[in-house]
Amino acid sequence: MISNIKVFGILKEFGISNKLNLARSVIPALWLSPPGFWVKCNIDGAAIGAPGLTACGCLFQDRAIAFVGCFTHYRLCRTSWCYLAVEISVEKG
Repeated sequence: MISNIKVFGILKEFGISNKLNLARSVIPALWLSPPGFWVKCNIDGAAIGAPGLTACGCLFQDRAIAFVGCFTHYRLCRTSWCYLAVEISVEKG
């Protein structure tokens, strides 16, 4: 694993500021497992432009926090990734 000091050194070599933004506030959160046979879906995405290049990843977990499945997707898109997550999860059963 690379240390933070090494990372800051690399950033400095490329002339990138290493000034960190501090969080304004921290709100503690507690994860609760989904009820019954529900599956939890964590999704994240990024975009360059609107419309533009987009990518997303999704992870599915069951009540015991066990891995159920995942996917990643990249495309030129105008559509919300949430809709894609639902479509893929329905297709996969």
